[in-house]
Amino acid sequence: MRRTKEESEETKERIIEAALYIFLEKGFSETSIEDIVKSLNLTRGAFYWHFKDKDEVFRSIIQKEHSQRLESLNSIHFDEPDARSQLKKVMANIIDTFYDNERFRSFVKLRWFRVEQDPYKFSVPVTEEMNAATQSIIMGIVESAKKKGMLDAGAVPLEIKSHLIALTNGIFRLYFVLPEYYSVKENASKLINNYIDLLFKE
Repeated sequence: MRRTKEESEETKERIIEAALYIFLEKGFSETSIEDIVKSLNLTRGAFYWHFKDKDEVFRSIIQKEHSQRLESLNSIHFDEPDARSQLKKVMANIIDTFYDNERFRSFVKLRWFRVEQDPYKFSVPVTEEMNAATQSIIMGIVESAKKKGMLDAGAVPLEIKSHLIALTNGIFRLYFVLPEYYSVKENASKLINNYIDLLFKE
C-alpha cells in the first residue's frame, strides 16, 4: 500500500512538472489534457485520478512555487547587524532564486507571457500571497532602518518597498526581452545593490 501511495504521488508530481513546460511551450489556452498525458505516456484516467482539469494542474504549479519560495525566504539567517546588509541579503535571495533556479524562472515566464487568461482568477490570490511574504520582510527591514535614522529624513518605507519590488520585476521581465544584459546575474545584483546604497546615509 505504501508503495502504491508513493507511486501515486510520483505520478502527480510528474504531471505537474510536465504541464509546466507544456504550458510554457504551447501556452495555457492551447494546451490540452491530451498533450499532457501523451508526454508522459499516461492514460486520461490516470490524469483525472489526480486532477479534475488543467486549471487545477495550473493551480498546483503555482502553489508548489509558492511553498518553495516561502521556504527559501524563511531559510534566510540575518547574521549581519545592519539593515543595509540585511536588505541586500533578502534581495540577493530573490535574485538567486530567479537566476539559479531554472524551474522558477520557467514559472515566472509562464505567468507573465504564456497565460492568455487566468480562469476565475485562481492564481491571483496565491501570487499575491507569495509577493506579500517578500514585501513584509522588506518593509520590516526598511522601517527599522528609518527608525534608527539610517535613511534620509524624507525616505518613505512603503515607497522603498514598492521600488524594490518594481525593480526586481522589471529585471525579471527584461531577462526575457533583453537577455544581452539581464541574463547576467551579476548585472542584476549590481543594479539592486546600487539602489540600496543610495537609500542609506554614508
